[in-house]
Order: sequence, then C-alpha cells, then structure tokens
Amino acid sequence: MEQQTRRDELADFLRSRRARLVPETAAGTGRRRRTSGLTREEVAAASDISTAWYTWLEQGRKIRVSAAALARIADALHLDEGERAHLFQLAEQTPRLRSRSEDVSIELQQMLRGMGTNAVYLTNHCWDVLAWSDAAARGLIDYGALPESSRNVVYDFFTTPERREQFVDWERHAHRFIAEFRASYGRHKDDPRFGPLIERCCESTEFEQWWHEHHVHERTPGVVELEHPALGRVRYTYTTFAPNAGGSLRMTIYAPADDRTREALLRA
Repeated sequence: MEQQTRRDELADFLRSRRARLVPETAAGTGRRRRTSGLTREEVAAASDISTAWYTWLEQGRKIRVSAAALARIADALHLDEGERAHLFQLAEQTPRLRSRSEDVSIELQQMLRGMGTNAVYLTNHCWDVLAWSDAAARGLIDYGALPESSRNVVYDFFTTPERREQFVDWERHAHRFIAEFRASYGRHKDDPRFGPLIERCCESTEFEQWWHEHHVHERTPGVVELEHPALGRVRYTYTTFAPNAGGSLRMTIYAPADDRTREALLRA
C-alpha cells in the first residue's frame, strides 16, 4: 500500500508539472493550442523514452525507471533543483546532480567572508573543495596554495605528508573520512568522477587498504586538534550541513573550541 501511494504521488506530481507548461503554439502548426500543458507524447519525446512508458508513470503503474531517464524527464518538465530532488525521492532513485548545482552563489561567498574565526569550506558530493573562508586558509588548510587537481579533502588528507604531522590522531580521522566518503559514494556512485578520484586516492596504501574494508558512516559533529605550523596547537569543533536543500553542496564549519585557538586566529 505504501509503495502504491508513492507511485500515485509520483503520477500526480508528473501530471501537475506537465500541465503547468503552456506552449504558445502546437509544435509545427503555428496555431494556438486549445488545451493547456504539454502532451504526454511531447514529454516522452523530449525525454527520449516511449510514450507508453511515460504514460505508465503518470498512471501510477508498478514500473521502475532509471536515474538517467528521470533526469531527462526532469529536464523536459523544466524542474528546478527542489522539484528535481522531490521527483527522484518519489521514484526512490538517487538524483544525478547537474554541475550547475555545484555553483557557489554570491550569497554563499558573502557568508564565507563573514565567518570570522570559523574555518569553513564548501565541497561537492565528491568532496572537491570549491570555496573556503579566510580563517580556513590561515588556521586549517590553505587550499588556495594547492594545485586545483589536489583540492579534494580526502585526496589531500591521505596523500599530503604534512597532514600526518598536522592532525593529532591522524589515523582515527583517516578512518572517519573514508567511512563518510564511502557514504557519499554510495549515494552518488553513478557520478563518473568517483572512479578516477578513488584510483588517485589509492596512491595512499592506507586508503587502498581501508577503502576495501567497506566501513560506512554518515557525517557527524566532532572535535579535531591540529599542530599548525604557524599557530601551534589549535582545537576545533566541526559539523557539516547542506546549505541548499536538494543541492550537492556541503558546508563544513570548524569553529574554535577554546579561547587559545580563537585568539591565535585573531592574531593571524
């Protein structure tokens, strides 16, 4: 019953999104259309699927549609990011997020500039670092000093020798990173960027060994200590959240955990 309810909701959602699209003229005729909305045939053609298959979706039939086909349907219906995420949720699929969902908006850039002593960075679901705050460069890791190909949290952590000296209890955090990274991989493993990235991370023998242990863990708040080359011993509390519902960006905030760390960052 629950599955049928979900299929019915998916059918209602598709019909409602199709009905709101009102073309000025029927395709190729030059005449105004008497009824509003696109036809099922038009949506099916734009999605490169059969009309029968799309009709079954709108009828709540017990069929399964691939993530690739759903992405094409979402494009044909001009769904925004929130609607696209909702479509995939109703169809019980993991969305193929488009590259533009990883754009760092002006508002997020302004937020980073106003973070003060909080070290903050923005990543996508592959853990590529897209933007970071001044405090992150001063008191955590200066991703701007790295080659663009190395600006990935996991790759940098495992392949940069200095991280083993900087992070107190490096091995514990390494296991945590791999388990959390595998959770991201599990949700988005159809993203073709993961394969080459994992292969590069396997330059680290520890990563290669621990990756195949298949530990999985969602990101949770915690505490980390660093021996910073300029600031000395610093201590942060960290947490990660999604700044935009339905998007692929993740914001990780490292807030000073004590007065000494805060004062060191202010001096820097």
